[in-house]
Amino acid sequence: MTSVEVSLKETMTGVDGALGAAVVDYSSGMARGTLGGGKGLDLTVAAAGNTDVIRSW
Repeated sequence: MTSVEVSLKETMTGVDGALGAAVVDYSSGMARGTLGGGKGLDLTVAAAGNTDVIRSW
């Protein structure tokens, strides 16, 4: 198991109520790994959109 997979699993179990988790490249906004999500939550789209939010800080 890669360290990204381990980190995602730890995040999902460590954050109460988490629907999904993603490791995202800050420069490109591309998700390098995702876990969870579902029909109403596309983590790759959320990763790209939220990267812009983080950059604005």
